[in-house]
Amino acid sequence: MYFEAVIKRNDKEKAKEVTERFIVVNAELFSEVEKALLEEFNNECVVNAIKQSKLKEIVNSRVNEDDEIFYATLESYYMSESGEEKASKSEVAVFATNMTDAKTKLDAYMKQGLDDMAIVKIAKTKFLDLIEI
Repeated sequence: MYFEAVIKRNDKEKAKEVTERFIVVNAELFSEVEKALLEEFNNECVVNAIKQSKLKEIVNSRVNEDDEIFYATLESYYMSESGEEKASKSEVAVFATNMTDAKTKLDAYMKQGLDDMAIVKIAKTKFLDLIEI
């Protein structure tokens, strides 16, 4: 299960309080997410918000430090039992250096599926990184 978390902490380099966003992976409970965040930052942060993410999958992993996290809404088309074409939407995340790179990686990801899929939307996020439990 994926969670989205917002923390505040003092950045010693910038000499001010900063707000940071993370995706937390492999947690089942909100308390596990909070504990992982506090451990990650040696109890030197305040967890402001945690919510369950709509993410279905994270498409790839970070290859280099310049990669940012993009969210994409994909639409999958299938035939219902009555013979009608139906669509279902899902959210995925992808690490990429820019929007073009994100689209290229999503196109490669969609070719692996059995369903007809289309990209509905790609958006750059403010998430800094993944935290795995």
